Amino acid sequence: METRNIDYIESVKEQWDNIQDKIVVGYIVNGNMSVPTTEGNSHYKDVLEWLKDDEATPQFTEEEIEDKIKIKNINSVKNTASKDLSTLTSDYPSFEVDSFWIQEIEARAYKADNSTETPFIDNLADARGIDKDTLVDKIIEKSDSLKIETAKIIGKYQKDINEL
Repeated sequence: METRNIDYIESVKEQWDNIQDKIVVGYIVNGNMSVPTTEGNSHYKDVLEWLKDDEATPQFTEEEIEDKIKIKNINSVKNTASKDLSTLTSDYPSFEVDSFWIQEIEARAYKADNSTETPFIDNLADARGIDKDTLVDKIIEKSDSLKIETAKIIGKYQKDINEL
């Protein structure tokens, strides 16, 4: 087993050394930058043969590489922001998160005028067995907190995107 691993490593190193002088920036293989170095790649032999012909080897330009890196970095920033945003409500089931907007609208309307009808909050307070005023205060407090934390994440996201 040990000899097999050494043979494989030597084989990869030899193949890499044979094509190393042809690599300026990278190669386009099926639309992606790639230089296969294992027999497991289904196009391994074809690509190695193709790489031997200098005229048949399109290369990425520096600009194309910078664009790909920028896209990758933008996606990374987006994914991080999305993950951070989702953690803000991760303790709640989606059906409850879907009701946050109506809870807030009714709670703020009730705070402005306690004669305002609030059917969602009324039913929610009854089902939970808590006072309507207490529930309204909780809803507004949590809503304000969620907005502040959301603004921080979005602000960081926008800053990070602008810095790319």
